[in-house]
This record gives sequence, C-alpha cells and structure tokens, in this order.
Amino acid sequence: MFRLYNKETGKIKADLIALADEVYDESEDLEIFDSMATWKRSLLPGGSYTIREMLVPVFFERSMRVSDAIHDGHSRVLPERTGYALG
Repeated sequence: MFRLYNKETGKIKADLIALADEVYDESEDLEIFDSMATWKRSLLPGGSYTIREMLVPVFFERSMRVSDAIHDGHSRVLPERTGYALG
C-alpha cells in the first residue's frame, strides 16, 4: 500500500493498493481511479506527486528499527519522513 502526496502542498491525494512487485515512477503520469466507481478518475502529472510506502515495519525482533523516532502526542514522526506522521 502506498500513499500519494501532492508535491506542492504536501497533502494526501490518494491511497494506492498495489501488488508487491509493482514499481511506480514519480516522474511519469499516473491515472488513479475508484475501483467501485471507475468513472471517478484523476490523472496526476509526472513530477506533481510523491509516493510513500504505508506499511513500513517499525519494530523488528522486539526492537525499534528507527532508533531516533520522535514521539509527538498521538503520532510518531520518523526522521526520513519529515512532514509525514504515522498514527
């Protein structure tokens, strides 16, 4: 699962469900649509969006993989994802 962000605003545009071996290039145009209502379509021009993986393992063998994760209230902000919060 991936989350698409608008590069200009940093806001979430969509969530993308993909197969494990699928690869996306942020420099290419990407057409997204609602699988239940395929007439709802959006074309994201290449370079206008950022893709971030949603299912990132934070713990591995009972220890944190990211040792300097910052706990901020209800969310954990990881250093390599500045500006993006994991709930």
